[in-house]
Amino acid sequence: MKITWLGQGGFLLESQGFRLAVDPYISNCVFQKEGLARLHPFPVPMQELKPDLVLVTHDHMDHLDPEGIPLVREAYPECRYAGPQRSYEHFLRLGIPETLVTPIPMNSVHTFGAFRVTSVFAVHSDPTACGYVMEAEGKKIYLSGDTNFDERLLTPATKGMTLMLICINGKLNNMNCGEALKCVRSQRPETALPMHIGLFAENTADPAPFVDPVTGDKYLYFCRNRCVDSTNEIWGVKMKDWVTPDYSTVTRLTAFEYTTVAGAIANDKNQKYDVKGWTQKIDEGPFMYYADGTYYLTFSIGSTNDKLYPVGQALSTSPLGTFTKVQGEDGGLICTPGTDWDINSSGHHSFLEVGDELWIVYHSYPMSASGALGGRGQSFDRVFLHENNKGQKVLHANGPTKNIQALPEVVSGYKNVAPLATASATHAAKESDVKYLNDNLISMHGENDNAYQQDRVSEFVVDGKETVITLDFTDYVTARAIMIYNARDYKNAFNEIEKIEMAFRDKDGKTGVAVINKLGFNMSANVVPLEYSYSEDELKDLGNLDDFYTIRPGGAAIAEFNEISVNKIRITIKKGDNKTGLNVNEIVVLGKAA
Repeated sequence: MKITWLGQGGFLLESQGFRLAVDPYISNCVFQKEGLARLHPFPVPMQELKPDLVLVTHDHMDHLDPEGIPLVREAYPECRYAGPQRSYEHFLRLGIPETLVTPIPMNSVHTFGAFRVTSVFAVHSDPTACGYVMEAEGKKIYLSGDTNFDERLLTPATKGMTLMLICINGKLNNMNCGEALKCVRSQRPETALPMHIGLFAENTADPAPFVDPVTGDKYLYFCRNRCVDSTNEIWGVKMKDWVTPDYSTVTRLTAFEYTTVAGAIANDKNQKYDVKGWTQKIDEGPFMYYADGTYYLTFSIGSTNDKLYPVGQALSTSPLGTFTKVQGEDGGLICTPGTDWDINSSGHHSFLEVGDELWIVYHSYPMSASGALGGRGQSFDRVFLHENNKGQKVLHANGPTKNIQALPEVVSGYKNVAPLATASATHAAKESDVKYLNDNLISMHGENDNAYQQDRVSEFVVDGKETVITLDFTDYVTARAIMIYNARDYKNAFNEIEKIEMAFRDKDGKTGVAVINKLGFNMSANVVPLEYSYSEDELKDLGNLDDFYTIRPGGAAIAEFNEISVNKIRITIKKGDNKTGLNVNEIVVLGKAA
């Protein structure tokens, strides 16, 4: 099957030689009658359109084109036409023979060439408007047509589609971005494509602005430069529509050096925002994220060319604040390097929801052994919400890292099922907790990152020469790979995994134990060269170099195997040679829940 977007809500679908044109807006009649000009021409020349059927969702001129349809009729006299009641009547008024026009009642099913077409619910200013589910070649495509949001859109008839084509422009009785996203999350298509945008400047939604998922209101966030001291402030404004700010709501949300704007106004030094090591007075790159009643205003601190360019966060219960910045020691920095990393400037970001997973996308610079920044690249890491030491739910990214990480579940088909297990371990240190082993959080900073102890997620600490870690599942899970993340501090890192034992059940119900012995950890690939952190003169004075090496964050011993059904995993780890301690950062089991 081939699908071509014709602009606005129009698509050309091709299957087995049959060409189905849905809502083709060909002319410029909306400009002539309403003053809304096309931003781009119709993408398919009339001589190449070659429709066997023109199918429309409703009787509006940007969908049933009163000037374009006669052109189709003239060029393709055998073409057929179909649509709901008002559209059916309009086709007849345009001179289309009744024998070539098929009326489409709501919830009716029709076969047109290779396509099985079902009309489904829509609610629009044309009361006969509908959407369509179109099936061919074993694929299902849901076209919403023009529609407001309504719970009646979320039916089994539109669930689990191969492709969802959904309007997002938020004007003239159409869903906005937030409402469209709610539909996508509910109906879970394999792929969703926003449409009904980009053709008219006056009726175009930018998918980037924040749409409050609670109220549906739109907000714009931007920076304002204070030239007097070369600092930025972040401001926000509620929008009347997609292009018109409500200037009465313009609000300053941050001031660089202060935890709150109120603190800055009062010049209260107790309100100082303490992020150690960052001296560049810049807040920029605002991005808003919402979860569980909290609005997360995220931003970058410092200069983009600074090695220590991080992403911070401020929390509020309202989209316009008051926002309170989370201090560094409380996990306020979502992702940032320490002094001994070889990935730097991890800032200027956005968030992306991939299936049920949250990811952060941002730029970064690799650092050479000479300490120079290389060319800018992109980083892409999982993000989790976790509770910090003050009871705040804060964002934490498992990155940046150059190491191999698991792909998103929607790509790989596997997710981390370790959090489903009950973890236990021998020889746990008194100050440690087994929950750190399968909490999904990778500690990105070591104990010696003195000035940069920003993300205080913890590793599991062993009080002894070895530990046996057990993951007990209440039911069998399908496992495909195991990733055992090493300690951040080289002195507490393991050299290899002594043994992995998996209690399994085969397809015939027989049980047994699968064993992996001596799973290695690649030290050469995962130890950060000292040259990244120290000059030649400094290296001469360091003494025992083992005390200064660190492990690259996200380094893991990785075992891959064919799918196996397991309900218990036991992992034996011994303290590495010449190591003073033993820490385990995280255990990830890639698989599928029962």
